[in-house]
Amino acid sequence: MPSVPRRHHPFALTAVLLLALAPPLVAAQTGQMEGENLLMSLTDGFVPAYHNQKRSVAISEMIPSGETLDHWSEIHTMLVLYGGGNLPIDAYVERVGQSFRKDCDMADTVPIASGTENGYKFAFWLQTCSYFDRKKPPETTWFKMINGNDSSYVVQHAVHAEPTTEQTVRWARYFATVKVCDSRIPDRACPHVQ
Repeated sequence: MPSVPRRHHPFALTAVLLLALAPPLVAAQTGQMEGENLLMSLTDGFVPAYHNQKRSVAISEMIPSGETLDHWSEIHTMLVLYGGGNLPIDAYVERVGQSFRKDCDMADTVPIASGTENGYKFAFWLQTCSYFDRKKPPETTWFKMINGNDSSYVVQHAVHAEPTTEQTVRWARYFATVKVCDSRIPDRACPHVQ
């Protein structure tokens, strides 16, 4: 398993490839997508904050407009592991949990759903982090990992607070729409984008 990039906040274990690589991955352009694609919508009110690609890993981050990478209330991220379509999802979930347990005074991994969507294995889970020092805000992060044939994708959304019911419902609905398609496989075909 490749090492997990860490930046800007102690839990940026994954990040969003929405910017420089958006056309091949995100259904945001017109026409027919080719090959394997991650289907996800851009997050309203969020702006690009960071993007980097090194060898077989691409990472991007988006934050609410007006915030910075050093001071954010929410951060939306994605990691693309090119050529990593066979990464063991359970091992990745455990690795993320270990990192949270190392960095937080109290941490928990909460499985939400796993199985197969559009022919691809996935897991959706929640990570929590809190500190004994009340000056450090808690962090709650929703993760969804999908193993494609060509790559593995990890999308996450973190909040620096205990999530509200509204946030929990919003992000559960959002992550239900994050999927992988492949124009080379008829029963996993990508939609035509208008």
